[in-house]
Amino acid sequence: MNRGTIFLLGGINDIWVVGRAWRRWLPAAGLPHRFELIRWQQGFRAVLTFADLWRTDHHRQVATDLAVRIRETQAAFPGEPIHILAHSAGTAIAAYALEQLTPAEAVTSAALVGSGLSPDYDLSAALHRTVAGILTVESRLDALFLGVGTRLLGTADRRWSFAAGMVGFHPPSDPAVADKLHRTQWSPRFLRQGWLGGHISIASPWFIRGTLATWVRQAEAEAGSGQTPIPPPGGRR
Repeated sequence: MNRGTIFLLGGINDIWVVGRAWRRWLPAAGLPHRFELIRWQQGFRAVLTFADLWRTDHHRQVATDLAVRIRETQAAFPGEPIHILAHSAGTAIAAYALEQLTPAEAVTSAALVGSGLSPDYDLSAALHRTVAGILTVESRLDALFLGVGTRLLGTADRRWSFAAGMVGFHPPSDPAVADKLHRTQWSPRFLRQGWLGGHISIASPWFIRGTLATWVRQAEAEAGSGQTPIPPPGGRR
């Protein structure tokens, strides 16, 4: 059985919480993959000044490095699945990295959780570089970080609006990949997974097991079968 690789990217708050929780609980959910936590944050001072949110040139450079790392992994483990799971501002780096891949270098899937990108960011190119598509996890309750925060401080792609992680991405401009965009939105049933609808509680081990690990398994099943698009875990498209 192929083992596979999962790249993890947190947001500007990930120095303490989300990435480490994902790194701990995804293997506990039974996933046999290798895990690589991409530490792109530039330190405590950058978090306090929101520089990690504003430094788009840094985002692009990390994305270039991630694309290189994906190619290296594909060369080292040909045929094995590769996924990118990203949170908050880290979703911008994930999208930029996917856009740098060629069609032959497409990864199995990606998940953009509580995305700090703007709703009108076009995911068409990124969707083309996935086999099973991209899962977006959204919540209207994430209004402090992705509502007030991004209206005042801007999104990762430098728009002053509600973020896509709160209100959802607009449909991709290329209809050929529209069915690869899988949306799941917060509802009270997620309380059973410990996700309260906010920005940080997606570090809950039950959410990690019930939504993120489920997505990885479903994406690999779809990629291997070539069947119709899968429903998103825990929500609706």
